Amino acid sequence: MCIRDSCQGMHFIAGFLFYFCRDEEMTFKALVQLLKKFNMSALLVQDIPRYFFQMDCLSFIYFGELSEYLKNLGITSCLYSSTWFLTLFTSILSFPKDEAPSAALLAVWDEFLLQGWSVVFKTGLFILAQLHDKLLMLGFDDVMILLGKAARVIFTQDLDVSHKLRKFWEEVEVSDEMLKVISKEYDDAFEEIKREDSELQWVIPEGEYCLNKNNVMCNAGDCG
Repeated sequence: MCIRDSCQGMHFIAGFLFYFCRDEEMTFKALVQLLKKFNMSALLVQDIPRYFFQMDCLSFIYFGELSEYLKNLGITSCLYSSTWFLTLFTSILSFPKDEAPSAALLAVWDEFLLQGWSVVFKTGLFILAQLHDKLLMLGFDDVMILLGKAARVIFTQDLDVSHKLRKFWEEVEVSDEMLKVISKEYDDAFEEIKREDSELQWVIPEGEYCLNKNNVMCNAGDCG
């Protein structure tokens, strides 16, 4: 892991850590250890399409009707979940107002530090579950607006959300083994396409985003 491997969302995580550390050097050390422990460098640099693929598959498994509805609108997780992964939900905060993190955000981080990435996926599924019925009644623009602010609204306006989150985590299975299986499907599909034609654009079966010949993610209609 190289410290120059960074992204636009890292400052949210750094700000969140600084809220507790109150020391720049300690915050920096904590951030470096976080990147190492959870292999976030790969996510920040090149691997986020894998996380989108996993999120789309999990959405289809648990919310098939909603997943198909969003897909028909041209919406996959790459359009709304990037901040969930890149900032670990810390983008809901409004620094530098010295705003205290919500109980729900603290619960997510407590569980993430113990259990790892499965918690982020389960929390994403929780957000979709909370909005399930409403999303099915909306068009593209309204869906994107709602999903864009969903985490902040749910995490900060529902005082009982921490309890609901923990209950949902217990009820929904997203194990590391399940994520590995989906990840292998991602790798197998990608390698098969590369073998067939290295110049061919790859449109992921359950999504509308793709990787071009330079392995750069783009909208399915715009890849070249």
